[in-house]
Amino acid sequence: MSTYPPMTTMAPTMAPTQPPSSIPKYIIYRWDVILGTAQHRVPIIYVKPDLYFIDLVQKNDYIIKVLIENTGTIYDGQVVLASVNKSSAVPNCRPNFYNDTGYYIVTLFTDWYGYPTNGSLGSATFLNKV
Repeated sequence: MSTYPPMTTMAPTMAPTQPPSSIPKYIIYRWDVILGTAQHRVPIIYVKPDLYFIDLVQKNDYIIKVLIENTGTIYDGQVVLASVNKSSAVPNCRPNFYNDTGYYIVTLFTDWYGYPTNGSLGSATFLNKV
């Protein structure tokens, strides 16, 4: 049984400096894999940011912890360290993609185990890196 609040599809309506009353979950819109160091494959997820998300990643120097849920994969229930970038810069220069979607890329510092197969791309809860 999860102790986290239910997933919402609407962004919280809070000022970026106010902590939320509950930690928001974000829909994962896409999964991909990229080559990290030494040809090591690592997963990336795509999310749409809100002011809370942007404030959190800026305060943590774009390195955060991520709790992945509802993917039906080995990632579920795991808290993983990750880096965050605009999709215009990672995995390569794509300014039009970012302008069209507004997605941010979250690079998970873990091994790649494959795409979700249960029909759900899951959700992500972002936490301070410390």
